[in-house]
Amino acid sequence: MTSAASPNGVLQRGFVASQSDATRLQFAPGVDGVADVRAFLDATDYATETVYFEARPVRACYELDLCAVRWTPNSVHTSYGSYYRDADVACTAGETDRSTWFVRLPAAIDPGAVDEWGSGWSSTGCPVPRSVAENRTSGGPVDAGPLPANGSGGTGR
Repeated sequence: MTSAASPNGVLQRGFVASQSDATRLQFAPGVDGVADVRAFLDATDYATETVYFEARPVRACYELDLCAVRWTPNSVHTSYGSYYRDADVACTAGETDRSTWFVRLPAAIDPGAVDEWGSGWSSTGCPVPRSVAENRTSGGPVDAGPLPANGSGGTGR
């Protein structure tokens, strides 16, 4: 498992490229969603898929959305959008939470070959591509279609 850690040793980003990597991944006691992450990792076909994970701090009164992931065999780039939480959600201004995203990439990536990382953040939420906005009707998910032939692509919410 190739990863980058913060000064306090908490993983910031990395790859789970095999069942062995998934088994070695550890979580701090009391972390929410561990069973869901384990099920997600167990359902991954590591012969054709790789899981990329990234942890981000987020101010306690905000919600963070993953807008897009783009990758090549040697790079991964993410973009996020943040929004105020609903008024009925309790939070304390000035506090910070941590949000970790696990993304299944439909490609077997060699983590050792990845030498470029990037991440962006919009405080106005996730941008909606013009073509989607012009053709959008009310509600419902947006189908991003198949991956490009070169094997890189993106996923959004």
